[in-house]
Amino acid sequence: MAYRCGRGSCDEDPLETPEPAPLPKRRRVRVLELRLSLLGDAPEQLALTASPQENETVTAILWSRRKSCPLELMVDGQRLDLPALSDERPAVALSRAFVQDLGVARQMAVRHCDSRWSLDRQQLLDLHRFVARYEEELAWKDAPRNSPSGGHEPPLGGWKAWRGLGDRPTAQKSAAPLPPTLLFQKLSPSVLRVEATLDGGVSQGSAVAVSPSLVATNCHVVEGAAKMVVKQLSVTYSAVLSQSDPVTDRCLLEVSPANLTPIAGVRNYSDLSVGEPLYTLGNPSGLDLTISDGMLSGLRRDEGHPYVQTTAPISPGSSGGGLFDAQGNLVGITTLAVIGRENHNQALNFAIAADTFWSP
Repeated sequence: MAYRCGRGSCDEDPLETPEPAPLPKRRRVRVLELRLSLLGDAPEQLALTASPQENETVTAILWSRRKSCPLELMVDGQRLDLPALSDERPAVALSRAFVQDLGVARQMAVRHCDSRWSLDRQQLLDLHRFVARYEEELAWKDAPRNSPSGGHEPPLGGWKAWRGLGDRPTAQKSAAPLPPTLLFQKLSPSVLRVEATLDGGVSQGSAVAVSPSLVATNCHVVEGAAKMVVKQLSVTYSAVLSQSDPVTDRCLLEVSPANLTPIAGVRNYSDLSVGEPLYTLGNPSGLDLTISDGMLSGLRRDEGHPYVQTTAPISPGSSGGGLFDAQGNLVGITTLAVIGRENHNQALNFAIAADTFWSP
C-alpha cells in the first residue's frame, strides 16, 4: 500500500509502490512517496520515499537523464551534510533529524551537476505534509499513550506513552556541601537548552540529562513543536520525544548522538526537608547555564502530584531545568513561578519532584 502526497493532502493509493522505491518481495508495506517537479533549464523530478514501519530513513532520488553527479540539498540557507548512496541515480539517505528539518523548512534548494532548483511555496507545503504523514506513520510503532493530554497541544508525532525511567541514581547525601563554584562545575555538563520549532518561530527551555541519551524536561517546553533540538554550549543534538505525561508536565527527550553527562544522584521527595539550601540551574531568558540559590520553602501536592517549593529564582526559559541540593543531587525539574496580583514574583517557585521521573 502506498501514500501519495500532492496538493492539499496525502492519500492512500491502492497501487503497488512505483519506482524509485521498490517494495520488498512477498509482502506489501506502507510506503510514503512525494514527487516534486523541478522546473528550470533542465526539468527534473525529485522523489522522496519512505517506509516508516520498516525504518526511519527517507530516500531522496533525483530522476535525471544526465550524467551522475552528487545530489545536494540546501535548507534555509544551510547545505546539508548528507551521506552518498551507491545508486545508479543521484540519491541520498535522510535521517529522521534531517527529515524534521524538511518539515519546518522555509526554503529548500536542490543542486545536481551544474543545475540548481528552488522549491516553490506549494511544493514546500506538500513537503511539510509529507513529513507530517511520515511522523504519523512512525507514531503507529509506539506504544499507546496511557494518559490524557490535559488539553496540551502535542508536538509533531503526538504525545508518547509514559513508562518512567529505570533504576534511580542514588543520592549522595553523605558528601559535604559543595561551594557554589564547585557545584556549578559539577552540574553544568548535565544541564542543557531545548529549542522547539513552532509555527510562529522557536521557543526555548531547559533540560537535565538523566542518561547518556535522555533528558528530562517539561512537556510545555515542547508543546506544539514540529522539531526539537537540545544544545550544550556549542554542541547541538537532534531530539525526539521519548516519553510524556503532559498532565503532570513530565517529558523525556531522546537525543542523538548519545553522549550526554547524566546527573549523579537523585533525592527522594520523602527525604527532603524545609529550609534546605537549593540551587536552580537552567537557561532563563536564553541566558545559558545560569545558577541561582535559595531554600526549600515548602513541600506541596497538587491533585496528588508532589512539588518542591523554593525561593531559588525561576524565570521564562528555566522550565525543564534542574533544582539541586548542596551536594549536587537532583531535587526537582523547575516548572513554574506564581506571580502576585501586581505581577511581582513573591519567590513562590515550584519544581516537579525529581523522583517522579523514575516512576510510572
